[in-house]
Amino acid sequence: MSKKTNVIVLKVVPYTSGSAILKGLSPDLGQVSFFLRGMGGKKTKNQILTQAGAILSVEYTDRSDSDLLSLQSLERLVYYQNVPGDVVKSSLMLFLAEIILKSTQQNDGSEEMFALAKSTFEWIDLSEHSANIHLYFLAHWIRLLGLQPQAPDGGKELFDLQEGSWLSNASAAVEGRVLNKVEAALFLETFQWKMSAITKYKMSPSARRNLLHALVNYLCFQLSIGKGITSLPIIELLFDEI
Repeated sequence: MSKKTNVIVLKVVPYTSGSAILKGLSPDLGQVSFFLRGMGGKKTKNQILTQAGAILSVEYTDRSDSDLLSLQSLERLVYYQNVPGDVVKSSLMLFLAEIILKSTQQNDGSEEMFALAKSTFEWIDLSEHSANIHLYFLAHWIRLLGLQPQAPDGGKELFDLQEGSWLSNASAAVEGRVLNKVEAALFLETFQWKMSAITKYKMSPSARRNLLHALVNYLCFQLSIGKGITSLPIIELLFDEI
């Protein structure tokens, strides 16, 4: 029996010459994997539709011999106006898709997580101001994963990203792991950002880069993502001068 759902494409992995495994995020299935035919030869409709960040409506069936679901049909749910051909926007989508993929497991996810990803991708497509959107997403994604850090007490102002705990001023900041007082304050503040005010948050390129590293490192430490986020250097390069 065929079923329907919506999916944000995270990654497409070639399987045979004419098929692939599509990994996506669904509001009702969480992270899910589909078996997809029609991916061989010249660039096909399915190849065009399944770029990372694409938001699709799909019809599928269960497969008795596999945990994979079999895709029967797919169509665009959201038509991007500006992403195609825009290096910054498409790179941002690749980066966030990798974040979602590596921070969830098969069947992990929720309607809230899907809604956050969908609204963020749509914002990226339509807005001319992209400098903070990935930071907003990371902080709120961490919150939905149940990993938001608590506010400090007892005068502790440094934050250990690996342990997820606050330290006293007698401790030393360590690049990549322990945030100093200024970095820790901005890190904590990011979890309160509003999408409607995203363009109002101002910071220097170095502060933005440090905040990006703090959010990514914290996520990787807390979820033991050993190999890190491979698309991070591209995002650093693109946003270094913004």
